Amino acid sequence: MSLNDVARALVAPGKGILAADESGGTIKKRFDTIGCDSTEDRRRAYREMLFTTKGADEFVSGVILFDETIRQNASDGRPLPKILEEQGIIPGIKVDKGAVTLAKSPNEKVTDGLDGLRDRLIEYRGLGAKFAKWRAVIDIADGIPTQYCLKVNAHALARYAALCQEEDIVPIVEPEVLMDGDHSIERCYEVTTATLHTVFNELYKQRVALDGMLLKPNMVIPGKKNSSYPAKPELIAERTVACFRNVVPAEVPGIVFLSGGQGDEEASANLSAMNKLGPHPWQLSFSYGRALQAPSLKAWKGDDANIAAGQSAYLHRAHMNGLARSGEYTATADAGLCVLVGVTHDDSAESASKLASKVANLRIFDGEQSLLDVGGAALVVSQFTLYGDTTRGRRPSWIAAARPEQAEPLVDAFVDALRTLGVRVEAGRFGANMQVALVNDGPVTLMLEA
Repeated sequence: MSLNDVARALVAPGKGILAADESGGTIKKRFDTIGCDSTEDRRRAYREMLFTTKGADEFVSGVILFDETIRQNASDGRPLPKILEEQGIIPGIKVDKGAVTLAKSPNEKVTDGLDGLRDRLIEYRGLGAKFAKWRAVIDIADGIPTQYCLKVNAHALARYAALCQEEDIVPIVEPEVLMDGDHSIERCYEVTTATLHTVFNELYKQRVALDGMLLKPNMVIPGKKNSSYPAKPELIAERTVACFRNVVPAEVPGIVFLSGGQGDEEASANLSAMNKLGPHPWQLSFSYGRALQAPSLKAWKGDDANIAAGQSAYLHRAHMNGLARSGEYTATADAGLCVLVGVTHDDSAESASKLASKVANLRIFDGEQSLLDVGGAALVVSQFTLYGDTTRGRRPSWIAAARPEQAEPLVDAFVDALRTLGVRVEAGRFGANMQVALVNDGPVTLMLEA
């Protein structure tokens, strides 16, 4: 496969990249949160759990590995990169040596690792790596980033990318503008624009083929300490896409976003909002670490008895980000109601409106308050086959369920009526195979008839 072939395979529709390249220090911090010792065996077991998840290949195109991981064998003796390749998942490798203090600018960082990189790339290629990653760290604070910092990091990124392509390895270029500060979204827009402009200037100077690389940037997002954080996905999508259309050449096959400290659902919702604004000159995909792994790590708990639970959590997050690739991810409604809607032959627009009013005004929250009183949201699951008759026999009868051509407009009318009443509504795609997670507080489940 050519560099372009590999790059395009990594951003294939519906797929993205798992970043499993945590350094020893980072993986220890994550294992500490579940009370698990960070031994080589436990790290291998955790990554093996992720890499052997059945069905993940439907949503994951590639995995970025750490130096230790690319050399490890699974419990059955197979090399971990081989396990990925057998599923059609492309192995990659992190090749930078981490960020260090930038000389003459003590509040800024530059990434180490260029010394001996050509030889390491040759070795990694032999171990199965088809792509690589190098991360530069750009911080926002008073007086920084300086142009000096941007140029030094861009130069290193371009040198790394050129060396990768020389060894027939696709470089992922990752200039990350951190979201740790108190900066506004507009300040992030300015710094991200300046960073990418500098990076692409250096890539051009060092003859990097843009159609044989991928960009892994931050989203344009306010700092976590800013009062406007978290911003709405629609705003983040608009500012991010506007920024990239100004500075990212169309020759680049794809942009694989880092999550950068966002929550798992937050990262999915923001990516989905961007793809709703398409089509774009490049594929907009993901290269998430914590945003893909956090629920899985929590479910696994360092215990092999929980492998199935860990794999299920990982597969769910991979699936959700696969949906975000086409703008079809629906963010979770927080406090409020999960409404399972079934439509029968006798239902009408009038009954949809009546039911919406009932749902919005039903006094079932603390203090006999309604959904409108508490400012809650409604997550509407729009499956017409929910309307089943179980009065006879052991198999549900769907005879009373309205056909899709009748049911879909009525579900839409129900959602529109809720929104007209002032309810925030999240709704999936009618007839889709939705995966719904909810916390039933009470628990209380009510069946309402229009």
